[in-house]
Amino acid sequence: MASIMQRKKKDGTPYYTATVRARHQGEVVHSESRSFPHRYEAETWAAQRERELAYLPSSAPTNQPATHSPVHGRQRTATSLRTATSSQTATPSQVAPRWGMEQAEHATRGTSSAASTRKKPRASMGSPSAHILHHVPLLEDLIHRYIVEYDQTAPLGRTKRYDLVSLSRSRLAQIPADLIRTDHVIAHVRERRALSVSGATVKNDLIWLNAIFRYARFAWNVPVDPQVIQQSMEICRVERLTHRAKKRYRRPSREEMEILGSDFLQQAARRGGTPLYLLTWFAIYSCRRLSEICRMRLPDFDEENLVWKVDDLKHPEGSAGNEKWAWITPEALPVIHAAIRDIPRKGQEDRLFPVDSKTVSTLWTKKMRMLGIEDLHFHDLRHEGCSRLADAGWTIPEIQKVSLHESWASLQIYVNTSQTSPRNSKALGKPKPLADIPHFDPAAWEAAISTRAGRESTPAAERILRFTRKENR
Repeated sequence: MASIMQRKKKDGTPYYTATVRARHQGEVVHSESRSFPHRYEAETWAAQRERELAYLPSSAPTNQPATHSPVHGRQRTATSLRTATSSQTATPSQVAPRWGMEQAEHATRGTSSAASTRKKPRASMGSPSAHILHHVPLLEDLIHRYIVEYDQTAPLGRTKRYDLVSLSRSRLAQIPADLIRTDHVIAHVRERRALSVSGATVKNDLIWLNAIFRYARFAWNVPVDPQVIQQSMEICRVERLTHRAKKRYRRPSREEMEILGSDFLQQAARRGGTPLYLLTWFAIYSCRRLSEICRMRLPDFDEENLVWKVDDLKHPEGSAGNEKWAWITPEALPVIHAAIRDIPRKGQEDRLFPVDSKTVSTLWTKKMRMLGIEDLHFHDLRHEGCSRLADAGWTIPEIQKVSLHESWASLQIYVNTSQTSPRNSKALGKPKPLADIPHFDPAAWEAAISTRAGRESTPAAERILRFTRKENR
């Protein structure tokens, strides 16, 4: 039976010392203790250690006395206990949870820094010791198994995979899954919020936890309680620890569009590379996501009817095989023709933009930082395109044909009409602003391409001579 004692440090801060003892034939064969800043952490650690010790072989010898450490945070295992578990690949101390270990280091007295920071290996789900010492696996093991099984049917999205991997590295993931309570989950949420993580992002953690618990309970028959996560989600919602994602109203200004256009054209004239100028305007005119733009194939384009088939369109139930035809606005045609004519392609490449979406995203972020433009994402160009259509007087069903949103509720997030839209302008007696906003400039793009072509066709010796003449001037 574990005992938990509350004590105080010199500064008056309370901490809790949990002591666990194992008996064999009436004699104490093992004793260990550890201190934590919170009582629930001490209870969690003690409960797991009791579970681990209960699954040790019952024939443990008692010819050597048990040892225990009165020093907080340090545990010593008897030689007899280590001998009894030597046939397995891990000892009980090697699979102890890490929940609360960082705080415990601050409350530890008399423990060297090397011993307190040393990382202990743990047994994996497939090892023999995991079945003996862990009747129920750690949450971390469930997360890894969930990722592996999910990838066998449909690969995880980049955001979901990143969230799951981050969740598997949290302190919550080091608790046996069946011992997780609502206070553990809420403590995880509060820790994340204390690190300036938004409530919408933390809410994703709870959504993934709920999915893992339900899958583990009914698919793997693991004795976990999905209601623990559901109750935690409700408490976090009521206490406003989590919330829905806030609506984003960011649209590039006229000055920002001019800065972007000038820089992207200069890049195209100097060395080519990723055609950011064409990508920017096609994203605005087509209202497509970056990943979709980089997958759009030329054989799927019906120029006569101005429609384009978009493969694997994003959908809550899965994007694989979700194909739809999107309207192409007339403003997008010059961009498409320029991309077909001026972007080099290798072999049988049939994509409109033969570039990788991750490369474009990384380059966009670097450009925004270099140009001093704050908080402008590439996805905001999709907002800009939908909002321009609304400013131009397009109806909701017509905008949906371009953006391929299934409902007005989802499209409404992207439509942020300007304060000088045609309807507002009519009421104020002002002219329509659509002719005054920046647009794709085919002449500027052709001039940039011609400049680069002339530079590439000039012999290297002549380019060096021209550069030398400029320096002499």
